[in-house]
Amino acid sequence: MASPLTRAIETAVLGFEPALKRDHVKLLLVPQAQEISNKPCDIGLEREELEKEMERVLAAADGEVGFDLSRIDYGILEPGWNSKVW
Repeated sequence: MASPLTRAIETAVLGFEPALKRDHVKLLLVPQAQEISNKPCDIGLEREELEKEMERVLAAADGEVGFDLSRIDYGILEPGWNSKVW
């Protein structure tokens, strides 16, 4: 599990890479694990944008990410998950 903020996903991918190479392991993005501040660096992207951004970022790793990006599970990210309105 990881926060769905881009930098947290990147860190999780690097840290959990050996486990993510196993066929049955997924990286679940959990909105409750995100930062709660409304600073620009702590506001995530909507799911569709985040998926595209992660494809771009991880592709830029020049083959260093050794697992299928479909292992990142965006399933519980509902619209507005990144809203910082209480």
